[in-house]
Amino acid sequence: MRRTETVRLDPTCRSEAELRLLGDRVSRLWNSANYLCRQAFLAKQGVPLGAALERQIKLTPEYRQLPSDIAQEVAKKLSEAWKSYFELRAMWSAGRLKDKPGLPQYRKNRKTDERPFDLIPIKHPRSYAIDAKDAHIVLPRDRRRTSGRGRLHIAYRGRKRFDGKMGRCELTWDLVRKRWYMAWAVDVAAPRPIAGERIAAIDLGVRIIASLSIEGLAQALHFEGREALKDFDWLGREIAREQSCIANSRGKAREDRSPTSRNIARLHQLRRLRTEHALRSIGKEIAAVCFQHSVSTVYLGYPKGILRDVRYGSSTWASRIHNFWSFDQALSILECALQSVGIVPVRVSERGSSSRCPTCQSPEVVRNPRYRLRCKVCGESIHSDQAGSRNIAQQSKPSVRWAGLEASPRTETRRWNKHQWDFRSSNPKPLSNAREFQATH
Repeated sequence: MRRTETVRLDPTCRSEAELRLLGDRVSRLWNSANYLCRQAFLAKQGVPLGAALERQIKLTPEYRQLPSDIAQEVAKKLSEAWKSYFELRAMWSAGRLKDKPGLPQYRKNRKTDERPFDLIPIKHPRSYAIDAKDAHIVLPRDRRRTSGRGRLHIAYRGRKRFDGKMGRCELTWDLVRKRWYMAWAVDVAAPRPIAGERIAAIDLGVRIIASLSIEGLAQALHFEGREALKDFDWLGREIAREQSCIANSRGKAREDRSPTSRNIARLHQLRRLRTEHALRSIGKEIAAVCFQHSVSTVYLGYPKGILRDVRYGSSTWASRIHNFWSFDQALSILECALQSVGIVPVRVSERGSSSRCPTCQSPEVVRNPRYRLRCKVCGESIHSDQAGSRNIAQQSKPSVRWAGLEASPRTETRRWNKHQWDFRSSNPKPLSNAREFQATH
């Protein structure tokens, strides 16, 4: 399995200058190579990609001013950008894409006429290293003579979580936080698969972010999204306030500072990170519950096409459905958490899972109120999200059954306290405790 490690760099003034110089040279090489690709494209010639592009730029001064592993990675990333452009152009020509894609851009700020220094890609771990305290990054030849050493040594904050073969690395400058970060890929050994035939299913939603039903357990696990949505809406109002203050130059968003676009970017980043934190915490909780109940496979309901097929107008639910969720991101986070403990995640369609009874499979159901599903045939009354996760499990494994009314106790509901998912005081006995699980694994 491939995982990503990320740490925050804490460079000195001298190291900061070296990083900025290295990042500027990366932008110069990108612009020089991109110019050759653009000219070949406009002349209707074959755009040089991969090894062909590297052969053309290998003798240029921009290439020779960088270490080989960094220069080769810049050429590789530019080739990937052009391949992505050609794929998008083919989709646009076939009518599957609405807007015409643009050519890969130059790395240059047109307003300030400056090149960004926010990216330093490294191809191979022979050009970087991480020890217990410092990160070591290779320097260009001319800077080695100036500094008197072959590598740049930078202290970092964070810790290494994975042990394994290291891959490509990237140093990035966060324009909002004004900090350097270092991320690298790690190939780790896959955990031993859980032996057993028990399955589980997850239904994604908004009011209930995730509903988990496990084969053989009558009680479902729900993650209530009210507090996460309140936090999301509050940050949305703060963003709107900043935007309105910028539109009105006489206003101020805060008493202690004037409104700027950086404030808006900071709020957008904060909202995104808080949402990701809540989703990753859900993934850890679900992985702990499934591991302790010997679940070998989890079926994830994928609401594919919901953003395209269903429009909610201009109401608050529109922003929540279309902005709060990135279903693919949420599923990817859940898949990563499950795979880390040896559970196999499988994406399946959830179409029709909340419109029939999970006990008798009858489509004659009533949802009034909408979160409560009542069957007209067998009299089953159950939470609609719990019915959805049960139906997903039965679609994937037809032998799964629940014993009707006797198997529909109150769900275990957990609420978000902006740090972790806590048990509600009125809950029945919890299915598991993720904190205890993480302490022993």
